[in-house]
Amino acid sequence: MASLDERMREFNAACGDILRAGVFAETRLDLFIAGYFAGWAEKKAGLLNDLFLAEFLDFEKKNRLFKKICEQEGIPAKDVNEVFNAAESIRRVRNKIAHYEPVIEAPAGKVKLQPRKGTVQPSERVEIDAALVKQVAEKSAAVTQGLVKITQKLRKA
Repeated sequence: MASLDERMREFNAACGDILRAGVFAETRLDLFIAGYFAGWAEKKAGLLNDLFLAEFLDFEKKNRLFKKICEQEGIPAKDVNEVFNAAESIRRVRNKIAHYEPVIEAPAGKVKLQPRKGTVQPSERVEIDAALVKQVAEKSAAVTQGLVKITQKLRKA
């Protein structure tokens, strides 16, 4: 069995991989929204992103704004929901990493995250492992691919 230090290094590395995938997906939403409002190839989009999106909107609000834009533009719900649901799933995992506390679960010695409260049910604990890292990376890729597809539709319109 791996030492506690090794398990914590693996846990922290997995958390970092998930956080980076979350930042990547959120940045893609930023670019989509900025491009929509400021023009797809305009340098104004960068200014909008820097001064407004990154500063004042959180991931959840950006995702809702993305959905509203797509609904208004008549993008098929299936395409919108694929991106929206993948981004929302990433956001929920990312928030747990940011706000839950790590615990060592006996007897296996697994490092998990749990809510910071007095009584925690075992079902509330989250294992941060290679499978979850892979799932989040796939969802991040789905966000990017979906946004590219939707952007192409909007640019043709």
